[in-house]
Parts: sequence; structure tokens; C-alpha cells
Amino acid sequence: MTCSVINFVRYLYSLLENSILRLLGYRMSSLGQGFQNQLGQGFQGQGQGQLGQGLRKCCYSAVSAGAGQAVAVFFRRPDGSIVEAFWRNKQSDWSSFREVLPKSATPPRNLAIAATLWANCHYRIYYFDENMNVCEVSFESKTEPVSKQLTGNPRASVSSGISAVCFHANGPNIRVYYVDADNKLQANDTWGKETAVEAPDMHPDTALQFVTLTAWDNDATEIRGYYQDTSFSIRELTYQKGAWDQGKPIQSAKSLIPFAAAVSGAASTSPKVYLYTVNERNQIVELGKEGIDMQAKWGNNVSIVSATAAKSLAAIGNSWVEDSADVHIYSSDDVGDNFVHNWKSNGTLVEQAEIVMFEQPQVRVIPFKTGSMVTAHITPAAK
Repeated sequence: MTCSVINFVRYLYSLLENSILRLLGYRMSSLGQGFQNQLGQGFQGQGQGQLGQGLRKCCYSAVSAGAGQAVAVFFRRPDGSIVEAFWRNKQSDWSSFREVLPKSATPPRNLAIAATLWANCHYRIYYFDENMNVCEVSFESKTEPVSKQLTGNPRASVSSGISAVCFHANGPNIRVYYVDADNKLQANDTWGKETAVEAPDMHPDTALQFVTLTAWDNDATEIRGYYQDTSFSIRELTYQKGAWDQGKPIQSAKSLIPFAAAVSGAASTSPKVYLYTVNERNQIVELGKEGIDMQAKWGNNVSIVSATAAKSLAAIGNSWVEDSADVHIYSSDDVGDNFVHNWKSNGTLVEQAEIVMFEQPQVRVIPFKTGSMVTAHITPAAK
């Protein structure tokens, strides 16, 4: 039997085994309504404003971890709990799984979540409680997580997205972005100061994505933000030299859609900004822009990253080694109980794996479509 036939048989076996587990009562945990996107407004732009109407997934976010050699993916479940799954580059495998926030007494109305790295192995996760207060979970790799409301007690609208960036200018600084009760885009900084950000014609139910480019420009704070307007076009906001440039349409759409942004580039070159969306066929597509200059143009070529159906997206960019650029794109649909890990290095898709997470402590990594099945058993952190 040829290798391709063997791999195909293994793939069919994994599907059969998964079906048997379902029949035996292994209830799959809901993973991923999106990197703080959609937030229950209904994927087709219905503006329902309540999480979970039409989508049964939870939200997830991704952040580079350690010294840039790993990715931490955080999931917020419908019960309000937050779980971390950890991917290590050297093992190219998922190596840990733990709960960093217990379930809440009252299920939250909005499962949006954002994550950023305050320092090496020091995470900050942002979410909404049941009253739409903006909250933070902070922890290091070997410390217990601590949760609190942000200074100033900011509150968001029930359908708000959330995003966060950390940049180093005279020490680490964090900006958390969300939509307030008046449908205005706000930024809350490290010291609790709330500042309005002008976002022309912003749709109140839009997802939010903000990325920073300061790793390639230490002399200025470089931030890019993305949202959908009322005509569903994705717009870009540019923060440079202390001021925001008003949103410019860069991608059209016919409804509210999931999207994710990432920045990656080798240390010796200018970075590239990536925007991931879905097309009308539900395929994941990539649009790129070279450099951090405000005049930099988005490329005309849209490449298909994955032909799998995607109704939620998350992305993180990093450079694992000098002169290489990696991007990790996470996607999930509204049917299966899995998400897909797409790993690109220097523009080439090097790994595409389907990850199925059970409520029981195990993660199964199945190479997408072809290849042999790999199973990893994960021990959850002690409570």
C-alpha cells in the first residue's frame, strides 16, 4: 500500500473514531466563535446583539509566547471560563492545557476575548464580565492567574468587540480597544485613562483588530486598527507619531465577517501586515501590505490560505529565527467541534492541522486532509 493510501486510510479512521467517541457520549467542548469577533451579532450582519444566536462557539485569542518560540491560544467558553492551549515551535505540537479563569456564576452575554504579552511569559487577557465591565486576567507561566476590572471601571456595549496591543516605549504600555455604550470606539491605557478613537462610520457590531509595529520602529508608537463600517467594508486606522489617521476602506464585504490581523517579518527587513478574511465561498484569504510607512499600499493579490469553511478567525505573527517570518492563523466553523491551525513560514504554508479539544483533558492533532494522525494527551493544571 502506498504512503498516500495509508495516510488516507488513517484519516478516514480518525473520522470514524471521532464519530464513535461522540456516540459514546464524549461531548465536545465548543471552541471558537472567533478572535473576539462576531460577538453574537449573527454572522450575516443581522445585528442581533446577543452572543450565541446562530453560533454555538466560544471566543479565542492568540499571542506569541516565551521568547517567541511558542503560541498561546486562549479560549473563552460559554460558561465564562478561559482555557489556555500552548503550542511549542520546537515540538511542533500542543504541549499544555489549563484553565486560567473559572466559570462565572452568571453566564456572560459577550464572550469576546483579547490577549497580549506584557513581558516574557507574562500574559494579559481581556474580556467582559456579565455586566459588560472590561476585565483583565494577568499571570506568568509559573504563577496563579489574577483577575480584576480595569482601572476606571470602563464598560462596553453588549455587542462590542475587544482587542489589545502592548508596545514598549519607556517601558511596556498596553492599549485595550472596545466599543462603549454610546457606540464609540475607546482605548483604555495602562493607567486606566480612556481615550476616544475616531472610527468613521463604524458598525456597532463590528469585530475589532489592533496590531503594533513598534518592534521594527523603536522611535515611534506604531499601531494599526481594523473594523467594519456600516457598508461592511473593512477599514484601516493608522496611529503614527502620536496621532490617528482616519479609517481607509481596504476590503469590501457584503455582511459582517470574521477577520484577523497579524504582523510578521525577519529582523533584518521591514515587517509585513497581513489581513485575513473570508470570501463568499467561506475560504480564508490573505491580503498583505509591505512596510510600516503610512503610504504603504495593500497588495492586489489575494491568496487563499485554506479552503476549509471558516466563520471565526485569529492570527498571530512572529519571527522564530533570524531572517524568517511566521504567521499562525486559527479558524473554526459553526458545525464541527474543532479549529484549524494554519502555520505559514516565509510565505509558505508548512503545516495545516485540525485540532479537536474534548472537555476531557486531551487534544488530538490531525494533519489536515493528508498525513498521519498524531494524538497528544494533556494533563490539566491542578486546581
